Amino acid sequence: QQPQYPPQQTQPAGYPPQQAAAYGPQSQTPDPAVTTYITPIYDSIAASGRIDSNEVIKICQAYNITCDQATAAQILTAAAGPQKNVTKDLFVFHVSLYITRNRKY
Repeated sequence: QQPQYPPQQTQPAGYPPQQAAAYGPQSQTPDPAVTTYITPIYDSIAASGRIDSNEVIKICQAYNITCDQATAAQILTAAAGPQKNVTKDLFVFHVSLYITRNRKY
């Protein structure tokens, strides 16, 4: 549900103010709040060498988002990229983006 903005007098007719970034299925960037939540989790699981689909599923469950093994594997494959090496930035980005696109706002 988008917030309602009062009309702004400073803009010419025909140019309504831009809506704030909408998060949901069409989102191109992850919600910063989700990214902030996932970053320390990545640090913890990376330190213990547990970067796998089960960890992705646990993070999704924290947001009440359904994620099966196949979906988690796809997220990890995207995070690994062509180098087949999961980095912190890519892991956080792809897991956050999946959650951003699937959670209720």
